[in-house]
Parts: sequence; C-alpha cells; structure tokens
Amino acid sequence: EKKIMAWGFDAMLATNRCSENFDVSAFVDEVDLSRRSCGMQTCIPTSPCGAAALRTLGFKKHQIAESVFGIEPCPLVVDAITVRDSLRVQNGEFVVSIVGDFGDWKELLSMAVRLQSANINVAFVLPHTFVSRVPLLKSARSHGIADMFIQLPSTLRQIDVLHAADCAWGPATSRSDRSCGVLAVLEAASVQTPLAVQCNHPVSSIPSIGSQIAWAENALEVAGWMLEINSVPKNECERSSARVSAVRTLTTPSRFVENLFLRTAVIA
Repeated sequence: EKKIMAWGFDAMLATNRCSENFDVSAFVDEVDLSRRSCGMQTCIPTSPCGAAALRTLGFKKHQIAESVFGIEPCPLVVDAITVRDSLRVQNGEFVVSIVGDFGDWKELLSMAVRLQSANINVAFVLPHTFVSRVPLLKSARSHGIADMFIQLPSTLRQIDVLHAADCAWGPATSRSDRSCGVLAVLEAASVQTPLAVQCNHPVSSIPSIGSQIAWAENALEVAGWMLEINSVPKNECERSSARVSAVRTLTTPSRFVENLFLRTAVIA
C-alpha cells in the first residue's frame, strides 16, 4: 500500500480526496480554521494547541497523533556586520527581528511609537512572508515612522538576522482563528539572542519548554524589556542560555526523525 506524507496545512488539504484511498500522514504547523475541510489523513501537529485546532476542523481524535517538532540545523550563518550592512542599519541602531508571519501589525506599530517616544533608534526586521506588511507600512508612513520597518532582503535568511539582532520578538497573532508559527518561534528560541514571546502564543502549550519561551504578558511588558536590553544588554544572558539549552536538547534533527518515524509507524 502506498504511503503519502504531506508537509504543511495546504499540502494536507490537497490530500483530502486521496486520503480516502491511500495511507496519508500530514505534518502540520499551521492550522487555518477559516478553511473547514478534513479527510481521512492522520495529522501530526507541532503543539497541543495545533491538535486542538485540528479537532475544531473536524478531525477525529484517532486521526491526530501526539505532537512532534524539530528545527533545521544551521551550522553556518552570515556574520553580523554583513547582515547589518545588508539591512542598511546605522551603527548603534537597535535591531529587533520579528518572528512569525501573522503578527498583529497594529501591535507592531504601537511598539514602534513607544520606542520612538523613548528616543530609541530602532529597526524592526520583518520576515519575507509577513502577511500584514502592506497595512503596516501604509499606517507607518502616515505616522512618519516607515523607516523603522525593514523587509528582510532576499539575500538573507531569518536565522542570519536572528544571530545579528539585539533581540527578537514574536508579536501576538493578528488572527484569532489560526494556530501558527511554532517552528519559527522554536528556531528563534534556539539562538542565544534575547527573545520575547507572549504567553498566549501556541508555543506555550509545548510541555517543559513552552513556558520558558512564551513569558511576556503583553506588549507593554515587551517594550520595557526592550528598553532594558538597550541599556543593560548583559542582563538577559542567563535566561537566554537556559532557554537555548532546553530547546536544542528537544529539537535535534535525530530526535525529530525518530519521533516522526514512531508516529508514522504507529499509523501504519
């Protein structure tokens, strides 16, 4: 019997019909509840939050395997000086790497205004596929702060910017009907760069490491944290080291492959 592996939510939906005749497994990090459709696949989510969203879509309990996650190893990154040159940021400019494609653009705009009022020279670097880029930049232009937002150049990867940034931030999602961005946040959490993620992010539902990654109550707390890093950057080193150690232990490629094999073996 043929076995099909679908990677991602869209790929999973594309296998709805063939899942009636073939053994289909789907590894899913994003769940869009506005697209209510399900088949006979067995889904492997990246978090308990994602599993709950799949059940809301109509997948039965026996179709949802235990969560598994991992991040792609990246032994080589672009050096920080080259990254900052590519971003065209000034010397001493505070660089914030935005994590996730679905961050609330209004929250981002408010954060920029807060830091500007504190006389902090900030550059927010947006991911290649940031969904709300157009309304964010349009509103930023009307406030005269569009230069505070930088689109990640095609020559750089998110991981390159993460290593070169002063800190990283995963804003609250702009759509309440979507479970998203667990893998992107885990990648950011595996880097020594200070990271702020709010407590309601789906990554918080991951046992043992979720609470270490998603700790911020709200954007106002994140703003105070950024101001502290800008003035006393060494204070975050201990927290970052503990987080990185925990995340790297649980997201090794060998562990991911082993866990994925176990899920599909159980399915078979």
